[in-house]
Amino acid sequence: MMTQTKIAAAVAAALGLAGASAMATTPTPAQASNPAHSIFMGGSSAAAAGVVTFLESTICGGSWSLFTTPTSSVGLGDFRAVSCTAASGQPFSGTTLTVWYRPEGGSVIGVLPVINNISIKQLDMQNAACIQTGTNGTTATYTCTVGGSAAANGTNDTWGPGVLSHNLDMGVSDLEPGVFGNPGIGGTNAWAGGGNHDPAGGTVYATAFTGPDQGVDALQAMTHSIIFQQTFGFVVSSNLAITDLPREQIAAIYDGLVTDWSKVTSGGNTAVGSGTIVVCNRETGSGTRASADLFLNGTGCNSVGANNALVGVAGSVVGGVTEPADNFQTIAELDCVNSHTNAIGYVSVDNFSKVGVGKSFPSTVSITVSGTAATIANSAVGDYQYVYEASLNKNNHSSGDGGTFFTALGPVLQNVNTTSNSAQITAIPGLSSNAASTPLQTGAPSGVKTSDFTRGASAGGNSCTNYNHG
Repeated sequence: MMTQTKIAAAVAAALGLAGASAMATTPTPAQASNPAHSIFMGGSSAAAAGVVTFLESTICGGSWSLFTTPTSSVGLGDFRAVSCTAASGQPFSGTTLTVWYRPEGGSVIGVLPVINNISIKQLDMQNAACIQTGTNGTTATYTCTVGGSAAANGTNDTWGPGVLSHNLDMGVSDLEPGVFGNPGIGGTNAWAGGGNHDPAGGTVYATAFTGPDQGVDALQAMTHSIIFQQTFGFVVSSNLAITDLPREQIAAIYDGLVTDWSKVTSGGNTAVGSGTIVVCNRETGSGTRASADLFLNGTGCNSVGANNALVGVAGSVVGGVTEPADNFQTIAELDCVNSHTNAIGYVSVDNFSKVGVGKSFPSTVSITVSGTAATIANSAVGDYQYVYEASLNKNNHSSGDGGTFFTALGPVLQNVNTTSNSAQITAIPGLSSNAASTPLQTGAPSGVKTSDFTRGASAGGNSCTNYNHG
């Protein structure tokens, strides 16, 4: 999708401290494949999207080449890289840098392969049949082809031609890394997520892809930095007469307690529709799925865990309807809602721009939760509570270039308040040199950009923590 394409550019771009003094400012596939400095990343596409503009303009100084695989259709692989000559005053200034970023698979790709130092597939620009599709003199875009599909090759990372294998220097997760751990390993028995988002323990991903299972203690002890807050939200089929749903009713749907729209009401006792509810879920290990579980259930946030968690309904028959498979990509989640009558799903709110008449997903609409819209303004002051904090996670075995970039990137991402134009990213006061007022009420393009509360940032990164205002 377009947002993810720009993400790759940005994340990679920012990461893209790249470009050789002897190279063109818009490197070719061959030049980008052989830079002076290489950084390999993976993880959350939502987080990556929020820093595109900042990374491109700051690290690369506005000149870069973006390499992506097509992400406009469900099932296509999502591989990205950005290459440039690093701008003056930036890490690796005046030399070529290429940043590879693999968002497919979600947050767990930014956690388990990082701590386990396991190689994952990344885009091979020299062998992916990259075709230049745009240029304006200072930026260039290339569309590349990778063999395989998300359904067949995603969770076991068996992608075909057009990819290379490399260990990650760092990764990004939509929530703190401990969310994706196994509370049964080590000394921690309760943690945000309660182990529901540990794909290794649940054998959702191939071990060769993620490495050995890890406990909460080990993952949370990773070298990581909380970087900013992200806002998520819910979407439904447009045939339903729904503009708002109470948080408790959404929880009942995702916990499998309510299976027909005739049992769901909003703003009174009138049912919002009729027929079996089609539940669209992301895959286990997705940060968006983890955020939904925590928002709806608070799973793992006490000694015994929540009574319910997002149910694994994929493939089950409910009311004569076969529930769809879990979705490995954000675009697949949106397509699930768009293509199934009576469906409900969840995404980061930057994706709301893709739903509605005349948009990429015309049979899908966004909804408010308990009467509150999922906006930066509402989330920044805590009125809308479906907000969690993303982390940048370091591989302690990363290259020297990776270590340098991790140190430089954290503060950059923490200070997105005056630069990010993402619909879902809010900066956190007190991190790095963020000096904006709290909340920041002015400034283009999205109004309020800085939160006046913290969650995980104020308590060692545990998303079970209640908001701490001030």
